[in-house]
Amino acid sequence: MGCARFVRGRWSFCIAFAIVALAMRQQAIAQTWDGGGTTDNWSNAINWNLNVIPVNNGTADIILAGTTRLTPNVDLAWNIKSLIIDATAGTFVMGGSQLTIQAGGITVSDAIFTSDATINNAILLGADQTWNTTVASADLIVNGAINTNAHLLTTSTIGDMTLAGIISGTGGIQKTNTGITTLSGAAANTYTGVTTVSAGTLQLGKSVANGAIVGNLVIGDGVGSVLGDVVKLTASNQISEAAGNTVTINSSGQLFLQGFTETIQNLTLNGGVVSMNVGGHMTLLGNLTINPSTFSAAIGGGTLDLNGINRVITVPDQPGIDDFVITANTSNGSFTKVGPGQLVLAGTNTTAGIVVNEGTIILSGGTPIPGAVIIGDGIGGAAADIVQLRANSTINTLAGNSMLINSSGRLDLNGFSAGVRDIPLDGSSITTGAGSLAPAGTLTTLASATTATISGHVDAASPYTMTLARGTAPVDLDISADMTGSFSKDGPGILRLSGSNNITGSVTMNAGTLLAASPNALKIGTIVLNGAVLQADGAARATAAALIVGTTSTIDGPFDLSVGGTVSLSGVLIKNGSGALTLSGSIQGSSAGLTLNGAGLVTLAGATANTYAGDTTVNAGTLSLAKTNNAASIVGSLVIGANAAPPGSVVVRLDTAAQLAIPTNKSLTVNSSGLLDLNGFNASLADLRLAGGAVTPGRSIPPSRRARSMPPISRAWMT
Repeated sequence: MGCARFVRGRWSFCIAFAIVALAMRQQAIAQTWDGGGTTDNWSNAINWNLNVIPVNNGTADIILAGTTRLTPNVDLAWNIKSLIIDATAGTFVMGGSQLTIQAGGITVSDAIFTSDATINNAILLGADQTWNTTVASADLIVNGAINTNAHLLTTSTIGDMTLAGIISGTGGIQKTNTGITTLSGAAANTYTGVTTVSAGTLQLGKSVANGAIVGNLVIGDGVGSVLGDVVKLTASNQISEAAGNTVTINSSGQLFLQGFTETIQNLTLNGGVVSMNVGGHMTLLGNLTINPSTFSAAIGGGTLDLNGINRVITVPDQPGIDDFVITANTSNGSFTKVGPGQLVLAGTNTTAGIVVNEGTIILSGGTPIPGAVIIGDGIGGAAADIVQLRANSTINTLAGNSMLINSSGRLDLNGFSAGVRDIPLDGSSITTGAGSLAPAGTLTTLASATTATISGHVDAASPYTMTLARGTAPVDLDISADMTGSFSKDGPGILRLSGSNNITGSVTMNAGTLLAASPNALKIGTIVLNGAVLQADGAARATAAALIVGTTSTIDGPFDLSVGGTVSLSGVLIKNGSGALTLSGSIQGSSAGLTLNGAGLVTLAGATANTYAGDTTVNAGTLSLAKTNNAASIVGSLVIGANAAPPGSVVVRLDTAAQLAIPTNKSLTVNSSGLLDLNGFNASLADLRLAGGAVTPGRSIPPSRRARSMPPISRAWMT
């Protein structure tokens, strides 16, 4: 059969029909701009290969190629499937009417020329789509407005892409691939969809405040390298702080302020990082949440502004890492940490204070915390809530600042040293390791059912005060730490020293009880008792300290105590309890004396004479007078025995010579339960008063100048 036919007066050629049919199929599939026309208009068919205008129904794949007529003008609103800037293309600058682009998106594959492709048209997304720059030299600039039209726009850039117009609609933007996409321009974006950076860098450089990101921002997909997915500011105030908005940074993500200022509503870190650089300033208006990750979340450089209120920071625990690290300056507010994880503060801190209600805050360098520090909420058991040091002097000691450690709290110096002002302990603990605590101000314990503890080392450069309330615990504060430096103790609480101390200064007990629970607990220069109790604990204890009794005070307990230093009495020293007491130094004082109420043996020893002029009253037990070198033990009045006790049960015994040097204006009285045992030694008495008691003499009693019995006398005898 032939290819040509004559039908109804016309020749028909099959080849010609085939060419036309092929052209019709091509215009609906791929149409290439060759710039052959005399104008730049899209509607000029000569500008297209095959001299056919692309269809305007969303099916045409438009290819801009070559270097002829590089300023196409879309002279009518056009609906295309895709736009491709070919590898052979020159520097195209396209303008005109709105382009509607369907799922094929835009691709720039300029592998030959290194200049940019620019689109000045408004663009309406007809479907979810991807805009690609496929090589590093392939850049795309879109100056026209972009309406997302409820669709997702993905920018997959190896080269750079700039979106400088207004982006609107309810759709979102996703950044992928390794290149840079920049949101710039003088007018604010209004699109409300989520902005997601899964790879590469999204730069924000709008010249209008809060103009780049309107809705939620997600940085990083959690895949690939740390800091691999970046949002970078090239101007301040790019992200809307509208209520409900959240910036989420995953483990591969980084928000880089680059020294600029930004205000955001809520921040969620899933192992992600905020980097501010010097001068950078981020204000947080809402919540800061840390979620579990195998990478540390971090906020670094610049200033983290808490907007003047207390922020709650939730930090979960991922074993083996620091869950959240802040190297930025935290300022203008305070924060409360919850969650079991670790928060590291390593920057300059000017907050009004920090609260640890769960987990651990680590202070790692930077400047000290200037405000109050509260450790523990009383829930979770002992040491559930911790502040730990990784550097020296990270807690401020300025007047007016304080620290409260509740029953679940612990301050762990972790081998470092810190000065701390005004520390209230509520059944809580401080441990220093190899480091040391330098208290300033007042260390306080609150009334608690749990004993507060301090372990490690306490080295105070200047005197400080402990104020201990009396709780229901057996001991209110146990200090097993080795201590240096002077302190005074107020309040009725019980203080136990159980470390190896070397306090060259003084310990002043103005109230309550001091328990000596270790061999060197009382290695103290001077112990001052002002209405307080001193007691050996756990075993016999000894001290070389000087003892000053300012007001009536007591030595008590079932364990023996030896005091080797000078005893100065401005108030009466009372001995209670069954433990023995040895006073080896000189006892001095112009008016006060000793009152012995306990069953334990009391010995006045040493080689230096006592000079206290007050009365010595022995109501129970035995008093041994054992000074050497003919040094006198008693130089004031001596009263032996309480009438209610059994006869002979209260004893004063001479164990060395010349122990009684009672002047003529003083007396020795032996009551019905009393016994003066000269134990073979001589005694010269000016005034002996027997009130039913007894004297067991030694070899002889020199005639006294005056000897009489004081009525009523139930029985008086001498052997």
